Amino acid sequence: MRKGSVETRTARVVLVTTLSTALSVLLQLVSVPLCLRFWGNETYGLWLALFALFNVLRTLDTGFTAYVGNQLNLLYHQDQAALRRTLASAVSGAVVVGGLQLVAGGAILAGGALAALLGVPEGAVRQGQAGLALVLLLAGWIPIGPYLGVVHRLLIPAGMLYESTWWLMGVQITQTAALVASAVLQLSITGAALLFSATQFGIYVASALYVARKLPHFVPWWKDPSWSAGVGDFWRSTVMIGANFLVQGGTNGLVMLVSSGLGAAAVPGFTTVRTLANLWTTLGNVLTSPLLPEVVRYHAQGDGGKLRTAYEAHLVIATTAVNASILATFPFLDTLYRHWTGGRVALDESLLCWLLLSIAVGTPGALIVQYLTGINELRAVTLIFTARGLLPLALGFALLPSLGLAGIGVALVVGEFIGPLCLGVLLFRRRLARLGIRSRAPTGLPMTLGTLSVALFLVMRATSAPHAQALHGAAVAGVLGSAVWGWSRVDAEVRERALRLLRRRTV
Repeated sequence: MRKGSVETRTARVVLVTTLSTALSVLLQLVSVPLCLRFWGNETYGLWLALFALFNVLRTLDTGFTAYVGNQLNLLYHQDQAALRRTLASAVSGAVVVGGLQLVAGGAILAGGALAALLGVPEGAVRQGQAGLALVLLLAGWIPIGPYLGVVHRLLIPAGMLYESTWWLMGVQITQTAALVASAVLQLSITGAALLFSATQFGIYVASALYVARKLPHFVPWWKDPSWSAGVGDFWRSTVMIGANFLVQGGTNGLVMLVSSGLGAAAVPGFTTVRTLANLWTTLGNVLTSPLLPEVVRYHAQGDGGKLRTAYEAHLVIATTAVNASILATFPFLDTLYRHWTGGRVALDESLLCWLLLSIAVGTPGALIVQYLTGINELRAVTLIFTARGLLPLALGFALLPSLGLAGIGVALVVGEFIGPLCLGVLLFRRRLARLGIRSRAPTGLPMTLGTLSVALFLVMRATSAPHAQALHGAAVAGVLGSAVWGWSRVDAEVRERALRLLRRRTV
C-alpha cells in the first residue's frame, strides 16, 4: 500500500474520478446526437439492444472478476502468498467463464432466440446481421476480458486506484470513439461490432502491460496455478455472477424489455433519459468509489468505529450533493435534453422524475453496497441485487402496458428503496454489530428528511400534480436544512479531516 494519509489518497482519487465523470458526460453528450443523426432511431436502437444483450452475457465474467478481485483486495492486507496463488489460479476460472459465454451465445443463435431477445422482427435481425455482430463482440472480449479484468484489480489494493481510474477513462474514450466513428462512417452493425472489439482489445492489452510494469513482483501472473482452486473460485463466484445478472436485468434487461414491448424505435427515448439521469449516478460514484479501498482496509483490520464514521460522512456529503444538484438543475433539464438530442427524441418528464427519484433513494446505501460487495459478503449482496435487479424487471414488465416508460421508472424506485436502502442499511448494521458497533448513525434522520423533500417534489412533477412547481423552493430549503443538521452530527474529527481534504482540492 502506498504511503500517505487517507485524505491525500482520497483527494487524488476524487480529483481524477471527477475528471472521469466530466469526460463520461461529455462523451455521452457527443455520442448520442451523432448516433441518432447518422444512424437514425432504428439502427441506433438495434445497436443499443444488441449491446445490452452482450453486456448481459458479460455478466458471467463481471461477477467472476468482482469476486476474485475482492479476494485479492483482502489478501493483499493479509497473505500475499495466498494472493499470488489466487491470481494465478484465476486462469482456469477465466477459461470456464469464456466457455460458458460461448455456449450461451451459440445457444441464442442456434435456437433462433436473438430476434425475441432484441425485440425486433426476424427480418431486421437478418438484414442487420445482428447474429454476426454478436459473434464479433464475444470474440473480441472472451480472450481478454475475464482474466485481464482480474489482473487490473491488482491496482486497487496496491494503492493505485488513481491510476486505475485513468485507465478507465482510456477505456471510455476508445469505446465511445469506436461507436461514434461507426455511426459517422455509417458502418453496418457488424462493422461497428468489429471496430468496437478491436479498439477494446487494444486498450485492455495496453492496461495489462501497464500493470506488469508497475507491479513487476507479481509477474508472471499465471505462475504456479492451482486449476482446482481457480475452478473453485469460479464456483463460489456464481453467487456474485447471479447478483450481477440481476443488476443487468435492471439495466440492460430493461432496454430489451422496452424494445420488445414498445419496439426498437422506442429504445433511444428510454436510454437517452436514463443517460441524462445517470449523470447523478456518476456523481454518486465520484463520491463513493474513492472510499472503497479504505472501508475494505477498515474491515480487514476489524475497525468498526472508522467504518461507521466513514459511512456517516459519506451519507451527509453524497446525499446532499445528489439531492441539491437535482433540484438546482431540474428547471433546465428540458432545454438541455432538447438541445442534446437535436429535438429528435421527446423528453418523457415523468420517466425522468422517477429515474431521478430512484437515484436519490439509492444514494444513502451506495457506500454500503460497495462495502458489502468489496468484502464478498455474498448472501447480503445477493439479497440487495435481487431487489435491485429482479424487482424492476418484474414490476416494469407489469407496469409497461399501462404506464409506458414511466412504469419502468416506478419499478426502479421500488428496487432501489427495497434493495440498497432498506436491506442495505439493515445488513450494514448487522455487520457493524459483529465489529462491536451497535449504535445507529446520528446522521440518518437529517438525511432522510432531506431525501423526503426531494421525493415529494419529484413525485408531484411525475404525476403532473397541481402546484408541483411551488414545492421546488420548499424542497431546496429541506435539503439545505438537512445538510446543516446532518453535518453538525458528524464526528468532529471526521469533519476536520473532510475539510482538510476539501482544502487540498481547492488550493
